[in-house]
Amino acid sequence: MNKLWQHALFLPVAAACCFVVLTLLSGKVPFFWDGVALVSKPALHFYQNGFYPPLLPIELDAGHPPLYALYLAFLWKLFGVTLPVTHWAALPFLAATAWACFNLARYLQIKALLLFAVALLFLEPCFATQSILGGSDIALVCCYLWSVESLLTGKTQRLWLLLPLLCMLSLRGILLLPGFAIGQYLLLQNQGINIASRLKTITVVLFPALLTTAAWFTYHYLHTGFITNNTIAAHWAANYGFASIEGILRNLAIVGWRMADQGRIVMFIAGIVLYRHLKTRGLALNTTQKRFFLILVVQFLAFLPFVVIRQNPIMHRYFMAFYLLCGLWVLALAEVAGYSVKRNLLLSAVFAAMFSGHWWIYPFPVANGWDATIACLPYFHARMEVNEFLEKNHILPDSVCTTFPMVAGTRYTRLEPENRFQFIAKDKMPVSKARYVLYSNLSNDFNPTEVLQLQQEFAPLQTFGTGMVTLILYRRNP
Repeated sequence: MNKLWQHALFLPVAAACCFVVLTLLSGKVPFFWDGVALVSKPALHFYQNGFYPPLLPIELDAGHPPLYALYLAFLWKLFGVTLPVTHWAALPFLAATAWACFNLARYLQIKALLLFAVALLFLEPCFATQSILGGSDIALVCCYLWSVESLLTGKTQRLWLLLPLLCMLSLRGILLLPGFAIGQYLLLQNQGINIASRLKTITVVLFPALLTTAAWFTYHYLHTGFITNNTIAAHWAANYGFASIEGILRNLAIVGWRMADQGRIVMFIAGIVLYRHLKTRGLALNTTQKRFFLILVVQFLAFLPFVVIRQNPIMHRYFMAFYLLCGLWVLALAEVAGYSVKRNLLLSAVFAAMFSGHWWIYPFPVANGWDATIACLPYFHARMEVNEFLEKNHILPDSVCTTFPMVAGTRYTRLEPENRFQFIAKDKMPVSKARYVLYSNLSNDFNPTEVLQLQQEFAPLQTFGTGMVTLILYRRNP
């Protein structure tokens, strides 16, 4: 059976089949969280207005290159504007990600545990959830993992295509470029190549990505007046400030929390235990495993400053690729450690902790990453119940105050022809002036003062939701 798992096609094909089933099951899951602003609205704009120019209206422009939105709009032109088409659009990237994980595991010389290397895609809470939600981050992770695999295996010609794609999928793709430059430099240094040759190789490898990025930034600036920071639209402008020293330290703590959250702390503890075991037994890592660890650390440290210096919220999904790479690294350590009952118990604890991570939900007022857990799934049915209740009781949607992610209407979440049940954001109609307020523990944007106001000045009209998701429609007291 182990030989079957190690076959060049069996595991990637098996994973792709699992993703096909997952896509069939999740084909009606609506757009959610940032998927509305970063994918649904941009893709609908291109679908309705054409692909040229490849620019978004100012109110939709978050500064990200719109490649995935263009891709999705093209598929909608071919197959129709439906949620199933949206989810099938992500399937090639899911299958390719499984193949990349398989190749990286073989690069790490993981053999007995090769099955678990691919199973990571289904066990890691953030990636598993994003694969159900079908957002653009799946494409980003796919291109990134293939880029890492190409860098490690010396197939740098692939990077001429992969890195430009990475850059055009998201600003985060562009911010990952320094990690590839530094990683390439250190790998060449370890091979004893002189500085001039190192710099020449790096320039050749990165040139297509740098040229593509520069061309996009120039084009975007000439037509919009800004490169990435949309300070024109008020709802985007708040995301572009720089953090203070105190804010940077706080952001560093949040990054540490994101890395350890959802059961991953058990994975990192297991990695430390396994590494100490290797040192005690005198078991050494081989050259390829050391190279992998070097690239992992360099990539993470090169990306980190770009995340912590800004004021914008730090999401779990920003580090999704690193979760997978860290999981592969722990499996590599376990492979070198060899078979033992203790090792298998340790790995079982890791997998159990990661699966439990879907339900690591923190109480108010701690912000939760609901787009990184399948615990969000009951929300979609609850939101439909809210819509039905409003319609039945003749309550106008524009009289309901709420906040992210409940504001968006059915055109941008469920791709319905009309944008029904579009609520009013509380920055336009404050809680203090609203007659109805839709509250949910799923939102991170209600502050303690507003929650106290709801308890004192409003009465709950109806409660919706199951599982860990609750929505409450409040009506102001007479």
